[in-house]
Amino acid sequence: MHEEPPLASARDRSLVDKAVARLIEPGTDGDAGAHAAPVLSEASLARRLDDLADTQEGCTRWRSSLPALMRTLDLDATLGWETRLARELHCPADVSQPAQQEWLLRALLRRLRGG
Repeated sequence: MHEEPPLASARDRSLVDKAVARLIEPGTDGDAGAHAAPVLSEASLARRLDDLADTQEGCTRWRSSLPALMRTLDLDATLGWETRLARELHCPADVSQPAQQEWLLRALLRRLRGG
């Protein structure tokens, strides 16, 4: 059984905050400070993620795979971290695993666009 990571404490950044920080400042650890998600068009976000994916091996499927998107953003893509992300994004509890992956992927992309 996978051990679930703890929820972020006041001093730990949320996974979404880290993803936004890495989108804004590629190569950072995402812990430098608070960042508001930029308001981006889908095309602008896709270009930024494509650029990041080019630097991460095996991340070209970020549009259709939550683990690939998390790796593109240099986040841990293990089940425990996906569970934490589901809590942060308030994923409905009754969503099945495949549907949850799709729901989380779309929700994270929306948040990265600033929504």
